[in-house]
Amino acid sequence: VSVTHAAVFAALDYCDKANKANQDADNLRAQITTYLDDLNNAQVQLEQARKENENLSNQVRNLQAKLASK
Repeated sequence: VSVTHAAVFAALDYCDKANKANQDADNLRAQITTYLDDLNNAQVQLEQARKENENLSNQVRNLQAKLASK
């Protein structure tokens, strides 16, 4: 194998590895985006659950107050 062929093979190998690394990076970015979307959805659900819990707690207090006044 000549030096020129070896250099071409080395360059092709480098390009192949660079392309694979870029694809891996794109996949990781997509996974991170999915994880961030999941996190945002979980935070919204948590906030809704907290509000519902607060409303239910208020209803319980109101019912307890009504019972205590009877």
